[in-house]
Amino acid sequence: MNGATQRGALRWAYILAGLGLGVFLYSPLSTIPETRAVVLYGVFPLLALSGFAMWQRGRLARLLGRSRRARGGEPRP
Repeated sequence: MNGATQRGALRWAYILAGLGLGVFLYSPLSTIPETRAVVLYGVFPLLALSGFAMWQRGRLARLLGRSRRARGGEPRP
């Protein structure tokens, strides 16, 4: 899978997960304590972290590339 296809797939997965979160917030499921805990402590943090990672993908790649080189690993081509 090339980079553009991977970014597109991640973007659509993120959009669908966000839509699912919106549906959850405006449905009767949000009143059930178990589902509320799963969304509050699982789904929402994962969406926030993945959104931040997609936004800062270039910086993260450079940072990880530097740390590999500092440990003596081969840099990526």
